[in-house]
Amino acid sequence: MKIEIYKYYLKSKICIIMSILLFAITYGFTIYFSSLGMTGFSLIHTVARFNFYVCFFIVCLTYYYVSSANRNYVKEVSEVVGYKAIYEINAVSVIMFQTLLWNIGMCLIIIACSIKNDGSNYFISWFPKNYLCNIIIPQIICIIITFFVSTSWNSSRWLMFEILFLFLISPFSEEIIWEQKPLMPIDILWKNLHRPFEILYQNGKWSADFQNDLQIERVRIYILLFWLLLLFCIGTIYWKKRKIVSILAGLGAMTFLILSYQPASVYRLNASWDGVNKDYTDYAMHINDNTYKPLDTQSFSIQSYNLELSFENELSVRGSIEIKAPQKCEEFDLTLYHGYSVNDIVSQTKGVEIKFKQYGDNLCIETSKKVTELKFYINYKGHHNKFYSNSRAAMLPGWFPWYPMEGKRQIVIEYPEYGRMWGYNPYNRIPKAKVCIKSNIELITNLMVTENNVYEGVVDSITVLSGNLKKTQDEILVNYLPLELHSEYVLGDFIETQKQNYYDSLNKLKNVFGIDVSEFEGKQIIFASKDIGRNTTNNFISVFDEYILAVPDYITVNDLLHYMILKDYENRDKREQSVMIQMFLNSFFDDNPESIIRSWIDEIEVRKEHPEYFDQVLDNQELLLDILEKCDYETMVREVVQYILHPENYENDKEFLEKMRAGL
Repeated sequence: MKIEIYKYYLKSKICIIMSILLFAITYGFTIYFSSLGMTGFSLIHTVARFNFYVCFFIVCLTYYYVSSANRNYVKEVSEVVGYKAIYEINAVSVIMFQTLLWNIGMCLIIIACSIKNDGSNYFISWFPKNYLCNIIIPQIICIIITFFVSTSWNSSRWLMFEILFLFLISPFSEEIIWEQKPLMPIDILWKNLHRPFEILYQNGKWSADFQNDLQIERVRIYILLFWLLLLFCIGTIYWKKRKIVSILAGLGAMTFLILSYQPASVYRLNASWDGVNKDYTDYAMHINDNTYKPLDTQSFSIQSYNLELSFENELSVRGSIEIKAPQKCEEFDLTLYHGYSVNDIVSQTKGVEIKFKQYGDNLCIETSKKVTELKFYINYKGHHNKFYSNSRAAMLPGWFPWYPMEGKRQIVIEYPEYGRMWGYNPYNRIPKAKVCIKSNIELITNLMVTENNVYEGVVDSITVLSGNLKKTQDEILVNYLPLELHSEYVLGDFIETQKQNYYDSLNKLKNVFGIDVSEFEGKQIIFASKDIGRNTTNNFISVFDEYILAVPDYITVNDLLHYMILKDYENRDKREQSVMIQMFLNSFFDDNPESIIRSWIDEIEVRKEHPEYFDQVLDNQELLLDILEKCDYETMVREVVQYILHPENYENDKEFLEKMRAGL
């Protein structure tokens, strides 16, 4: 019977044409992308993005073949001898075999691409689980569902269910979002209904995060297991197997479905109000004044953290914190991001009891009597939409209050200098504190490794990273992202390039722009992926006392200069009011003074010819143009940079220009 059914497949021109198209198109594109130099990671990400269309193609092929006219003939013969759905079973076996061959070929292409184009062998060990969860299992689920639809007595009715299923797993259903929070929680209802159908890679139109996996967190795996067990349960009922097997499979499926709804740190990029824009909404950036402000002087400081970190579905933290105050007090205000919920705080200071309140980002601790020293146990759990923390990967920068910081901190800030763009506050620091953290996974951090997954140090922040990161043996560069390397940019090239960028940037800031660079010198560099600053401003680089947290290739003159400028909150208003500074602010991508001056002259000419294109009028533009054409380029660039950094030295643009003209 199997041989005859297999022959039906070979005799079907439509099946053969569809199969040839499937192999030719998918293999053709992947081989072409590989020839262009795409790395193994980028190629598997591309395949995962478009796997829905492969699944749709396989579903159409399966439905046509399993429901073909040959089915009626074989069905009549098989039912006479007591076999049920013999044609459908063998037909779907042919499709499964073809899908297996397709995946073997695709794996070979991706592995060959990795061997040819990657700059490390990291991908080979990383690849299997990501491919299985993003490519193979979703295809198997789609084939089995199509099999049950085809074998049902009323297949046309169940076909409508499969069409709905295909829509719900498709990228098109991801476009159903609410950019503003709705009055009724219909978005929450939609998300809960959509959750079980997230079997494919989500939000594929966004570029992938090299530090993270391709969305194989536990809750995603629970969804895949739910479907596999549910379909197994349906199969045991269909073939009237032992009820206990059906019951156990059904219970297992429901268990995994419930587990998939657990709170979890999953990094998903979409434009909904509670997606990448959640904090923009939460902090009412469009209404409130969130410009950078100085931290008020605190009546206490945190002396030590002794924390145990557990990365599971989300981050769980427990441990002790010691506080010291110069004067006795009974109320201590701390900042902890509102995505983390404090379960308990217990005093470890003899004779002192504690009560606590958590509202928003504020954590207020009240003691039963005034004290100068306080030690307490804290237990909290949660996550942030962007700065993820799960068993697969973590991105927790030291300036983000994923751990309690003393005082009331700004978490997000806006930049009037950039047209009111916003980002996370990269200037949050803690007074030097003794820190010890223990973790259930290996971490990249600014602390020293003392034991297996135990990290200690006296630091001004606690940065914790994990995922697709590897340590280097270099004294300056702590780590690298192996999936970002390619055949023409191996580890040695990466280390040399990043160090050279670092040294060159400091040299140019010092010698070309006349800037004191002592705060940037002699530091180690910890790298995170570009997602640490995705869709936000001023988050690609941050400078701490003993290290720099940055994205590869972002330690540049322009980024370091802007980091310094935006840190100076006291002169923010003067910069915003200065048309000259606004015009000059984004012109330091070039380190050649003559090129910079020429770009300024060109912009002034454009402003003269088309003033209607600009919101602000540049006064004294003829005077500025005359100075730029006559000045010494190096001197002028240095003076402008100093004016941008210290606008308080001048009353306005005119005074600055008068000084420059006097020096000609």
